[in-house]
Amino acid sequence: LIRHKGSGGKDAASARHISLVEPKWYLPILPMILVNGSEGIGTGWRSYIPNYNPQEIVDNLKRLINNEETVKMHPWYRGFQNYGKIGVNDDLIRTTELPIRVWTQNYKEQLEKCISGTDKMPWIL
Repeated sequence: LIRHKGSGGKDAASARHISLVEPKWYLPILPMILVNGSEGIGTGWRSYIPNYNPQEIVDNLKRLINNEETVKMHPWYRGFQNYGKIGVNDDLIRTTELPIRVWTQNYKEQLEKCISGTDKMPWIL
């Protein structure tokens, strides 16, 4: 990965002039796209790769090395325990945690549409 940046042989005998060049890219053992996830849109194509638990990725890599069958992995996000937390009382709905990829502003706008009771989204309670 690290190669000598020489001077065409002029510095071959002189150890004090050795210089190294850092690699331009590293090849990780753990596929980082599975750890970090990815989402994007290209010309006519869309991709979405969710985050996965690094330990599950490592376990599946070990299975692949040992020619064993892999286990299906489920999306994983550090600290996220559920699909959202909503409490319901007589006249109050309290949302304490939103599902993954649901943003606060979008959720608020959807709730406001529900409260106003528009034609597209009538009041649901």
